[in-house]
Amino acid sequence: MSRQILIIVHSEASTPGRIGMMLAQRGYRLDIRRPCLGEDLPETMADHDGAVIFGGPMSANDADPWIRREI
Repeated sequence: MSRQILIIVHSEASTPGRIGMMLAQRGYRLDIRRPCLGEDLPETMADHDGAVIFGGPMSANDADPWIRREI
């Protein structure tokens, strides 16, 4: 069974950087999602072994619908 990590980034140009490289070197497949671009998040974490959620220019208090869905 493939090991998979959910990666959430918050801009079109964002990447998982060094963390992503280290996880890939350890055999994890990266499932990179960008909710700010309309990409859906998984309904559950059943298919993932963990998650890395990066920050961005937004605030958890912003009224953007994608932020509400992500929270």
